[in-house]
Amino acid sequence: MTIIIGELLLLPVFIGEQLLSSQPFVFTTSTVLQLLYIGIGPSIISFYLWNRSIMTIGSTKAAAIYNTLPVCSAFFAFIILDEPITFIQIISSLVIVAGVLLILQSRK
Repeated sequence: MTIIIGELLLLPVFIGEQLLSSQPFVFTTSTVLQLLYIGIGPSIISFYLWNRSIMTIGSTKAAAIYNTLPVCSAFFAFIILDEPITFIQIISSLVIVAGVLLILQSRK
């Protein structure tokens, strides 16, 4: 429901931008499919999978694993986008992973 509300709140911004833009947005089959993917893929499916993971592994483990998101983002940016990894990112990633492992080990 929050996704739909967010999209409705952004609709006036989109319309205003189109009215002020010198290059208006052109709706093609490709762009409509891309917009549908953005709305369905990362939003609805990810919320479903997140709620499913909480039911499966519990909220404590799910919250602990959620903290690894910056580590995964940096890793995939390095692999896919060829972004450099800095020393501070390596140290930060090690601290995050150590913290998550500590949380998961202490719950056993």
